[in-house]
Amino acid sequence: MDLEKIAIIEYHGTSGSTQSCLKALARLIHYGDRIRFAYLVTRGDKHGFLLEINESDRIAIAVGFRSGYSGEGPRGLVAAFRLFEFFGVEIEEVEVSSALMFRFEHTALTYSDISSIECASPIWPRRIYDYILAIQGDYEELPIDFARLFPSRLPLAGVDKRIEDLALRFSVDPDGALIEGYRRLEAQVKARIGGGEKSGVGLFSAVFQGVQSSLYWGCELPTAEHIARAKLFEAVFGMYRNPRMHNPRAIDDGPRPADVTEFLALNELFLLESSAILRSSDE
Repeated sequence: MDLEKIAIIEYHGTSGSTQSCLKALARLIHYGDRIRFAYLVTRGDKHGFLLEINESDRIAIAVGFRSGYSGEGPRGLVAAFRLFEFFGVEIEEVEVSSALMFRFEHTALTYSDISSIECASPIWPRRIYDYILAIQGDYEELPIDFARLFPSRLPLAGVDKRIEDLALRFSVDPDGALIEGYRRLEAQVKARIGGGEKSGVGLFSAVFQGVQSSLYWGCELPTAEHIARAKLFEAVFGMYRNPRMHNPRAIDDGPRPADVTEFLALNELFLLESSAILRSSDE
């Protein structure tokens, strides 16, 4: 093959591996790529996707999907359809030659192949819903399993600098990262007010509550909003920190979606603390 004819595009997933391809598709969505259009590339019972993403990029999702039976390949294909539907991505199916599908499977699509896919007449009547009905019977029966498809990862943008190292540690030890984060927040608040014996909910109640609280968010902030912010510290510690301290998890358990929510709540407390003002003695 003339290597100059090979299209310079990205391939995501592994041919023949449905889960690899499905997770590759989920990662694109999860990390912010905007899929504008999807071509379902078909030859017999084998399927891959050619995606138009962002402004003008092309990404291929490898030939890891199948149809015509009730196994993992067809179920993965249905899951991909549901993802596209949920995120408002239009799909058209095109039938290609054996030679083109062979090149697709071996990550060797040419510029001519891509042009053929994008210029081909879509299969009509559409078979996409036939693939779905063959697997689940009723189109509405199979919801998207977001917890299984999408990784339990933190959005690192916006993490307070004082816990950036904990955010990086989070994927391998969420429990340890969260417990250390709670300790740091308590230590930071105590350092700002000059120490003290109180901790946890009692500490935050003493520091943030009341018209003469040690830390506050400026006189222009409505009283009700100040109270709500102060109570958020108490609520997060009471709801998350205390149960976690009493029931630590094994380091190899990995993060769960609930752990991500908890870390983001803790991060919000750090951001609120950093914007709080230490009340002077003459106020």
